[in-house]
Amino acid sequence: MAKKNRRRAILFDGDIQIYQAASFTQRVTDFGDVVAITADKDEGVADLMDRIISLYTHLKGDEMFIALTDSYNFRKDILPTYKENRSGVERPILLGHLRNHLIHDHEAKVKEGLEGDDILGITATNPAMFPGYDKIIVSIDKDMRTIPGLHFNPDKDDGIVTVSEDTANYNHMLQTLMGDRVDGYTGCPGIGPKKAAKALEGITDPLERWLRVVEIYHLRGLTAEDALVQAQVARICQHEDFDYNTRKAIPWTPTQN
Repeated sequence: MAKKNRRRAILFDGDIQIYQAASFTQRVTDFGDVVAITADKDEGVADLMDRIISLYTHLKGDEMFIALTDSYNFRKDILPTYKENRSGVERPILLGHLRNHLIHDHEAKVKEGLEGDDILGITATNPAMFPGYDKIIVSIDKDMRTIPGLHFNPDKDDGIVTVSEDTANYNHMLQTLMGDRVDGYTGCPGIGPKKAAKALEGITDPLERWLRVVEIYHLRGLTAEDALVQAQVARICQHEDFDYNTRKAIPWTPTQN
């Protein structure tokens, strides 16, 4: 829960902000024999910063932190098909320009091998980062609810939401069962949101949750190793999932529960 009179660090998912701004300011003109796609760089930057500043002001921020995804993703080493379904998809033409703007003008953070989500998760759960601040993650991505702490979804009117350690763990196991086809990992075959929730119903111990997940995978003819691969790619990095010496992500294991 956000506390009164505490300073606030607003942690932005920069990938979503630039995608929305780039998409909104892009113009598509159909001339019949050819389609022209255009975008004004100044308009794109203005729209992007209006979105960010409006949210920062609404949340009464004192510090701003923006995270962006690196071109390399450590999850590809675990599951080569991770986000493979996104390759070849046409993207808004201003993405690169807006990304560079956030990096060079607003010190947006990019870390080798990490997604912007990972950087947010590490920052939000590391007590040494923004000590004494309420850290509020701003993202429309439901996967971020696997991170304990304060969250704000600009697309929903539910205010600042507190995700507990237990809820974050539950959501991670839920994702491990369901998978996420948008992100290119399948989870356990035949298990959707309702079946996943039913499988985890009433289980409060994190290790027991994991054992239940493995059991469901076994019932589908799969192994604990199959379940672990899905759990590792579903896991958004937290403070303990990052080696500060090697600067690399540490793939999740059940002992971290």
